[in-house]
Parts: sequence; structure tokens; C-alpha cells
Amino acid sequence: MKRVLLCAVAALLSFTSPSLATDLVIWHDKGDAGIKIFKEIGDLYHKVDPDVTVKSQSFPTDQWFARSTAGLQTGTGPDLLFNDNYRLAKLQQITGKLRSVKADFDAIPADLRSSLTATDVRAAQYNGQMLMIPIQRSLAGLGIRKS
Repeated sequence: MKRVLLCAVAALLSFTSPSLATDLVIWHDKGDAGIKIFKEIGDLYHKVDPDVTVKSQSFPTDQWFARSTAGLQTGTGPDLLFNDNYRLAKLQQITGKLRSVKADFDAIPADLRSSLTATDVRAAQYNGQMLMIPIQRSLAGLGIRKS
């Protein structure tokens, strides 16, 4: 997952100016584990482009959603949002402020995309627009109370 995510971050950064030092800010709701993985990804990316520093901030899910919505509406949000496809599609439904990442996805080497199915790619889309780069699958389940 880290390798695909690193390539995704690299593809997204190709739209920034390489001559300017910049912080790339990522908001997520993955807690300490997310902070750790984005630090590792940032350290790897820093070797490729030392002018870019990846910084992540984690919020409880309800705060992540509220802050992300407000940030997109006011132009004060982060550079990247990391969450599941439902939440990102909901943000797009509310704000219309997410851009397509299709070109970024296509820039990821084919061997790193080889494990993704057509269903994975469809799940990354909303209204025909690719809103997220699929990097992992998660399962949802239904639990039923005994009583």
C-alpha cells in the first residue's frame, strides 16, 4: 500500500512547482497509524523532492468531515484528503470542489496498478469523475445484536 500511495502522492505533486519549497498537507481520520504511515511516505518522497514536506493531520471522523467540507467550501482546506470512497463522494456531492485524479492515476506505473480490478476503479468514481486513487480495499459488514 505504501508504494502505491507514494506513487499517488508523487503523481499529484507533479502539478506543483518543483522549484518552490512547499508543504503538502493531508487530512485524514486514521489516527496515529495514519500519521505514522504518512510520515513514512513523506520521508520517502522527501528523498525524491527535498523541497516538499508531507504533513498529515488526523481528526475524528465527524470532525474530518466537517472540516473538510468547510475547507473545500472556503478554499482553506488541505492539499489532499484521505478517506474512504463514500466520504469523498459525499464531499463532492456537497461541495463539487474535488478535482478528477484520472490523469494522476494513469501516471502511476502499470505494474503498481495491476492488482486493481475494474470494480476498484469504478468504486473510485462519482458521477463519472475519478475522485480518488484506489489504494486498498476495505470490507464492510453488518453486525446484529443478539437481543
